[in-house]
Amino acid sequence: MGMKISVKCDYALRAIFDLALLCSTEGAATSATSTEIASRQKIPQKFLSQVLVEMRQTGLVDARRGPDGGYFLIRSPKVLTVGEVVRSIEQPRKGPWQQGDPFFPIWSRLNVVVDQVLDKTTFAELAERWQARQTEYVPDWTI
Repeated sequence: MGMKISVKCDYALRAIFDLALLCSTEGAATSATSTEIASRQKIPQKFLSQVLVEMRQTGLVDARRGPDGGYFLIRSPKVLTVGEVVRSIEQPRKGPWQQGDPFFPIWSRLNVVVDQVLDKTTFAELAERWQARQTEYVPDWTI
Protein backbone atom coordinates (compact mmCIF):
# COMPACT_ATOMS: atom_id res chain seq x y z
CA MET A 1 0.00 0.00 0.00
CA GLY A 2 2.65 2.55 1.01
CA MET A 3 2.43 6.04 2.37
CA LYS A 4 1.33 8.71 -0.08
CA ILE A 5 2.89 12.13 0.00
CA SER A 6 2.39 15.08 -2.29
CA VAL A 7 4.80 15.99 -5.07
CA LYS A 8 5.56 19.17 -3.11
CA CYS A 9 6.58 17.10 -0.08
CA ASP A 10 8.71 14.80 -2.25
CA TYR A 11 10.54 17.81 -3.68
CA ALA A 12 11.04 19.27 -0.19
CA LEU A 13 12.52 15.99 1.07
CA ARG A 14 14.82 15.76 -1.96
CA ALA A 15 15.99 19.36 -1.52
CA ILE A 16 16.78 18.82 2.17
CA PHE A 17 18.51 15.55 1.28
CA ASP A 18 20.61 17.35 -1.33
CA LEU A 19 21.69 19.97 1.20
CA ALA A 20 22.42 17.23 3.76
CA LEU A 21 24.64 15.46 1.23
CA LEU A 22 26.55 18.70 0.71
CA CYS A 23 27.08 19.01 4.45
CA SER A 24 28.39 15.46 4.69
CA THR A 25 30.75 15.78 1.74
CA GLU A 26 31.94 19.31 2.46
CA GLY A 27 32.09 18.87 6.23
CA ALA A 28 30.34 22.15 6.98
CA ALA A 29 27.10 23.90 6.22
CA THR A 30 27.22 24.52 2.51
CA SER A 31 24.79 26.41 0.36
CA ALA A 32 23.40 25.59 -3.05
CA THR A 33 21.21 27.53 -5.43
CA SER A 34 17.77 26.27 -6.35
CA THR A 35 19.08 25.69 -9.88
CA GLU A 36 21.89 23.44 -8.59
CA ILE A 37 19.53 21.46 -6.34
CA ALA A 38 16.96 21.13 -9.12
CA SER A 39 19.58 19.84 -11.52
CA ARG A 40 21.04 17.26 -9.13
CA GLN A 41 17.66 16.05 -7.89
CA LYS A 42 15.91 16.26 -11.28
CA ILE A 43 13.20 18.58 -9.96
CA PRO A 44 11.52 21.34 -11.98
CA GLN A 45 13.39 24.47 -10.87
CA LYS A 46 10.38 26.77 -10.86
CA PHE A 47 8.39 24.50 -8.55
CA LEU A 48 11.42 23.84 -6.34
CA SER A 49 11.90 27.58 -5.85
CA GLN A 50 8.37 27.82 -4.45
CA VAL A 51 9.01 24.86 -2.13
CA LEU A 52 12.28 26.38 -0.89
CA VAL A 53 10.53 29.68 -0.13
CA GLU A 54 7.94 27.79 1.92
CA MET A 55 10.65 25.83 3.74
CA ARG A 56 12.42 29.09 4.48
CA GLN A 57 9.22 30.45 6.03
CA THR A 58 8.86 27.32 8.19
CA GLY A 59 12.46 27.55 9.38
CA LEU A 60 13.99 24.50 7.70
CA VAL A 61 16.33 26.38 5.39
CA ASP A 62 17.66 29.88 5.01
CA ALA A 63 19.29 31.66 2.11
CA ARG A 64 22.03 34.17 1.52
CA ARG A 65 22.73 36.36 -1.46
CA GLY A 66 25.97 36.91 -3.25
CA PRO A 67 28.53 34.88 -5.15
CA ASP A 68 28.62 32.18 -2.45
CA GLY A 69 24.89 32.46 -1.89
CA GLY A 70 22.16 29.91 -2.00
CA TYR A 71 20.01 27.87 0.33
CA PHE A 72 21.42 26.09 3.36
CA LEU A 73 20.11 24.00 6.24
CA ILE A 74 19.45 25.92 9.44
CA ARG A 75 19.97 22.85 11.61
CA SER A 76 22.44 20.03 11.31
CA PRO A 77 21.33 17.03 9.24
CA LYS A 78 22.27 14.96 12.31
CA VAL A 79 19.21 16.28 14.13
CA LEU A 80 16.84 17.20 11.30
CA THR A 81 14.37 14.36 10.75
CA VAL A 82 12.28 13.30 7.80
CA GLY A 83 9.20 13.65 10.01
CA GLU A 84 9.88 17.34 10.63
CA VAL A 85 10.06 18.05 6.91
CA VAL A 86 6.96 16.00 6.09
CA ARG A 87 4.93 17.76 8.81
CA SER A 88 6.14 21.19 7.68
CA ILE A 89 4.83 20.56 4.16
CA GLU A 90 1.92 18.14 4.53
CA GLN A 91 -1.27 18.66 6.46
CA PRO A 92 -1.82 16.08 9.19
CA ARG A 93 -2.92 12.79 7.72
CA LYS A 94 -6.66 12.35 7.93
CA GLY A 95 -8.77 9.53 6.69
CA PRO A 96 -12.43 8.86 6.15
CA TRP A 97 -12.56 7.02 9.49
CA GLN A 98 -13.80 8.54 12.71
CA GLN A 99 -14.00 7.53 16.33
CA GLY A 100 -16.39 4.57 16.48
CA ASP A 101 -15.40 3.30 13.02
CA PRO A 102 -14.20 -0.32 13.28
CA PHE A 103 -10.97 0.57 11.43
CA PHE A 104 -10.18 3.69 13.47
CA PRO A 105 -7.89 1.89 15.99
CA ILE A 106 -5.87 0.28 13.19
CA TRP A 107 -5.32 3.51 11.26
CA SER A 108 -4.49 5.40 14.46
CA ARG A 109 -1.82 2.85 15.38
CA LEU A 110 -0.46 2.90 11.85
CA ASN A 111 -0.12 6.69 11.98
CA VAL A 112 1.82 6.41 15.25
CA VAL A 113 4.22 3.84 13.74
CA VAL A 114 4.76 5.92 10.57
CA ASP A 115 5.49 9.00 12.66
CA GLN A 116 7.97 7.03 14.79
CA VAL A 117 9.88 5.86 11.71
CA LEU A 118 9.91 9.33 10.15
CA ASP A 119 10.94 10.98 13.41
CA LYS A 120 13.81 8.55 14.02
CA THR A 121 15.29 8.98 10.55
CA THR A 122 17.70 11.90 10.23
CA PHE A 123 19.00 13.33 7.01
CA ALA A 124 22.56 12.56 8.11
CA GLU A 125 21.61 8.86 8.31
CA LEU A 126 20.00 9.00 4.88
CA ALA A 127 23.07 10.69 3.40
CA GLU A 128 25.46 8.17 5.00
CA ARG A 129 23.44 5.19 3.77
CA TRP A 130 23.14 6.69 0.29
CA GLN A 131 26.87 7.35 0.02
CA ALA A 132 27.68 3.85 1.26
CA ARG A 133 25.37 2.31 -1.36
CA GLN A 134 26.99 4.38 -4.09
CA THR A 135 30.40 2.89 -3.33
CA GLU A 136 29.33 -0.66 -2.41
CA TYR A 137 29.61 -2.27 -5.79
CA VAL A 138 31.52 -0.82 -8.65
CA PRO A 139 31.87 -3.34 -11.46
CA ASP A 140 35.35 -3.87 -12.82
CA TRP A 141 35.09 -4.44 -16.54
CA THR A 142 38.83 -4.84 -17.16
CA ILE A 143 39.99 -8.08 -18.70
